[in-house]
Amino acid sequence: MITRLESRLALLQRRREYLVDRAALQRLELAEAGQGLEHPLRWMDTGMAFAANLRANGGLSALGAMLAMSTRLARTRAWVARGLMLYQAFKFVRSRFARREEASV
Repeated sequence: MITRLESRLALLQRRREYLVDRAALQRLELAEAGQGLEHPLRWMDTGMAFAANLRANGGLSALGAMLAMSTRLARTRAWVARGLMLYQAFKFVRSRFARREEASV
């Protein structure tokens, strides 16, 4: 019984050594294959980081959408100016209603 367990343990140790060596070889092959992709993937990483930043900031998302929809810089400036005017008008109206509510209380 003990010899059977010892042989099973030796078999498992050999199997583990084989798998560790195989994993090391696969890591080397993957590193070699990835070296050629490093430069092209840098552009994708930059684009993904930019998209994540736009998603995290709501105002930047709206600005990015406006820039994507417009084809000319002048049109973009006009849209940004209109958006800014709308935002300022909203702030003004909201502040007036807040003052009116405070006065009535």
